[in-house]
Amino acid sequence: MPPKILLVDDELYLVSFMLPTMQSVFQMSVAATPVQVREQLAREVFDVVLLDLDLSDTLTGLDLLPEIRETGAKVIIVSARCTPEAALACLRNGIRAFIDKHHCADALIPTIERVLAGQQIYPDAWLATLNDKTVAALPKLDRTEQKVLDLLTMNPALTNAEIGCTLAKEHTRMA
Repeated sequence: MPPKILLVDDELYLVSFMLPTMQSVFQMSVAATPVQVREQLAREVFDVVLLDLDLSDTLTGLDLLPEIRETGAKVIIVSARCTPEAALACLRNGIRAFIDKHHCADALIPTIERVLAGQQIYPDAWLATLNDKTVAALPKLDRTEQKVLDLLTMNPALTNAEIGCTLAKEHTRMA
């Protein structure tokens, strides 16, 4: 059975653009509002949720993240907001992947497949926003967050397991 994907986006023209290609590979559902997201999550179990950051005037995609995480679904952000603040918020919230909404046509299916295989994927444009100057201007990262950010900046294709092993080795050396 193909993986179940929930596409959460309020821009219906983008949904209509993304959906046909994805339906050939995945079992797809769509939600355009936070209420629809909650209804879908209550009805079905999804392998991956493709989540827009900007959903409504009152809620963001990150506001729905705790409810989505309770289901066990992996989350990929699909957003046009590739700012340092958005990048840091995604990193702090354990987002597995981030796709620039306006350049996602060729990246969607491979990104979903890589996330299902346990990898994290961040686009070069997203990582480029995280230079020393922009990171210094943002709220301070704790030691682990900074190390994860450094690892992903050096190698965006690292899996969670590889990041965990690296952090564990460093912790063992420090102990």
